[in-house]
Amino acid sequence: MKRKNSLVRWSMVCVIALFALPARGQDEARLLERECASCHRVPSLLQRNWDAEQWKEAINRMHQYGATIPQKDIERLAPYLARASRERTKGTEALAYVADEDLNEVLVVSVDGGKLRNRIAVGKAPHGIAVTPDGSRAYVANMGSHDVSVIDLRSNRVLATIPTGPNAHEVAITPDGRFAYVSNHSQASVSAIEVASNRVIATIPVGDAPHDLAVSPDGKWVWVTHMDSNDVGIISVGEQKLIERIPLRSSPHGIQVAPDGKLVWVALLHRDTVLALDTASRKVVLEVRVGSEPYYLVADSRYVWVSNQASDSVSVIDAVKKQLVTSIPVGQEPHGLAFTPDGRYLWVAHRRQGTISIISVEKRAVVAEVKVGKRPHKIGIVLQTKEAAVKR
Repeated sequence: MKRKNSLVRWSMVCVIALFALPARGQDEARLLERECASCHRVPSLLQRNWDAEQWKEAINRMHQYGATIPQKDIERLAPYLARASRERTKGTEALAYVADEDLNEVLVVSVDGGKLRNRIAVGKAPHGIAVTPDGSRAYVANMGSHDVSVIDLRSNRVLATIPTGPNAHEVAITPDGRFAYVSNHSQASVSAIEVASNRVIATIPVGDAPHDLAVSPDGKWVWVTHMDSNDVGIISVGEQKLIERIPLRSSPHGIQVAPDGKLVWVALLHRDTVLALDTASRKVVLEVRVGSEPYYLVADSRYVWVSNQASDSVSVIDAVKKQLVTSIPVGQEPHGLAFTPDGRYLWVAHRRQGTISIISVEKRAVVAEVKVGKRPHKIGIVLQTKEAAVKR
């Protein structure tokens, strides 16, 4: 979490995100920027409506990843973050945006209660979805129409449709919100979209059958899995080109960069394992056996969560101890994963049975199930004002 370079953009975000707080919090705001902004998206942090003790526990846990925040600063940051998150989440509602491949829609579902709030028509067979860091837009990759639908999340309307490449698959957005990257599964390419203009500014040749994408916390690199050429590629955001390919044993599918940027976690679909790549050495440093056909991953400050589509389970890996903790039985064919803004629950989309399993992060068990559409695949969860949640 230690700040390593100048982050002017994040300074602006901090000021904007915390402007409603009293002046007595300005010292803590600067402390937050210095210690946390290089590894974490500040607005996303503040969506977690935690109390001071939960914040203190989370910050202390980051010491296991090399953070060196003095205890006296933790004592100041924890209550400040509790106040800031309460202020930021006041008058908001968490909404899940679920891409449904059969309905050609994105379904808007209330996280509190699972009620369907809206249906947004997009392209054919929407597969991947990513939300901009400010929560204003969603970018949806449509496999069947080979394009991307851009949704205004305030009005729940499609703003633009952007042609990409054949079989547009997954989407990842840089932390500064400037670029969206789309894997074109049938073309061995990645489309780079400028968010401000909603136009493709580069089509980047990559490996065979590119699938999932993940952006480094500093926004400099995009990692992409190549299923058929059995490797992982690294795209330079500054140059908009592929700069390196790292050979792997077999069938890399889902990918996730750790919050501190030091490891990249990759699901190997046909080996039933998840491996960790060291981002400095670009070497494999760990391989953990999980369930059958691991598909996608998400990571929090301590654990990596993996959907296993053939064993109908979600595996939990301890990123510090570097071992499997447990595998949680869920519904059929789990695919997309997304944490709720408070970090307490994990939503899991089941493409085969049209449901969402809701896992309690604390209990590591399914505590609820929501019926959603016909073939839900990927999920994006954001906080919206109560007005944006109303069906239009």
